[in-house]
Amino acid sequence: MNSPEPSSPGRVIVAQTLTPVAFAPFGDAILPPDNGNGCGNGSGNSSPINEGTAQRFDDLTQLDVSEQGGEACVAIFRTQDGTHVAPYALTMFERHLLGSQSFVPMAQGRILVVVTQGIGAPDEDAIQAFIVEPGQAVTLRRASRKIKIL
Repeated sequence: MNSPEPSSPGRVIVAQTLTPVAFAPFGDAILPPDNGNGCGNGSGNSSPINEGTAQRFDDLTQLDVSEQGGEACVAIFRTQDGTHVAPYALTMFERHLLGSQSFVPMAQGRILVVVTQGIGAPDEDAIQAFIVEPGQAVTLRRASRKIKIL
């Protein structure tokens, strides 16, 4: 995907609320349990822990790292404050062919996940943006395309 020319009108992509159904083509939305709003995916396999002071929710996503003998890795990324100011230029999409990726924000702010599909090149007509609120996370399927997480 090339950078837009400064003189050309930009395409606006409106970010949407993260829901399991809307995010399904790209991976799993990891959300708190459904509180009657139809948006959660943690209402199943749960059990009380820590003497009943917390609830554990299992199997909210599946990690796919089996390609070429891959192994799971947990890493922390810290973005620089003030470096992501809207509007954002979508200059490239990356994809990881050997495994899925999960993004779990650790701060109390939101993040923006911009994704698309496409085998040889990103499908510019299929670009979607999702707002990931505090307490939510996403797992991108192996080979899904994303821009940097903002």
